[in-house]
Amino acid sequence: MVIKVDEHLQLDKITMDDKYNLLKYLNNPIVYKNTLTVPSPYTENDADWWIMFVYLKEKEEKRLTNWVIRMDGKLIGGLGLLLKYPGDKAKDEFGYWLAEPYWNKGIMTKVVKVFTDFCFNQLGYEVLEAPVFHYNHASARVLVKAGFKFVRDIKNVYEKDGKYEDAKLFVKTKKDLFNMAAS
Repeated sequence: MVIKVDEHLQLDKITMDDKYNLLKYLNNPIVYKNTLTVPSPYTENDADWWIMFVYLKEKEEKRLTNWVIRMDGKLIGGLGLLLKYPGDKAKDEFGYWLAEPYWNKGIMTKVVKVFTDFCFNQLGYEVLEAPVFHYNHASARVLVKAGFKFVRDIKNVYEKDGKYEDAKLFVKTKKDLFNMAAS
């Protein structure tokens, strides 16, 4: 399933052809620092594992839960639902990353807006959560610009490099979407 963001951007299914860009862009220390589960260094085995994981997760869930972000057909990032609340089809958490050459261009804000609208209108979600590490101010700005509200700080919640990191929790509801459309 392809989700069109604009004339150049789309969310799409991952393929083996994306392996090169996964290796190219995920071997970035800043991307590593700002994501919870991306390993460093990011190896060919990691890319193969991820592609297979996404494929198997789609079969298991009978729907896509992880997308790549493409610009003019080339992978530049990714985002996915974490299926954090088993049995709760109305609420989930999602995460994302974007390759450094595409930062500070408004791309991720556009992607997050379209993706959350898709989740609310096509997948039936009522609530989406997006936690970010407390130091990731750029990601927090993306979420606010995409209509998310800061809910709270979460102390010592995620283990990264052998220590626990604080996070900021942002939430957007389907109700927020309708309120923004009405104003």
